[in-house]
Amino acid sequence: GVLRSTAGDLIAWTRAWRKKSLLKPATWEMAWARTVAQKNGKPATVGYGLGFIVAPEAEHAAIGHNGGVNGYVCRVTLYPADDLTVIVLTNGEMNPDELSVPIAALYL
Repeated sequence: GVLRSTAGDLIAWTRAWRKKSLLKPATWEMAWARTVAQKNGKPATVGYGLGFIVAPEAEHAAIGHNGGVNGYVCRVTLYPADDLTVIVLTNGEMNPDELSVPIAALYL
């Protein structure tokens, strides 16, 4: 699916992440849990919750989502323990990680 939003929308959305509002606490727990999946018949932890990428970056806990459509690419990453959110919006086919990760590194 496609979601249209502005930088302001994404700031409001990530504030809701920080406050864990809009959803029930149990839903946030599931959304931010690293999912256990089956790989070759054995349990394997994957860095994906319910729509959120849950994986450390530079030894810091990071939760986010990325995506793109028709020439637009974005990435939103929350570093909860560091009180940092990085939002990258581009109009091109570039990898938003090329901007997001170095920007975060300036503050982590």
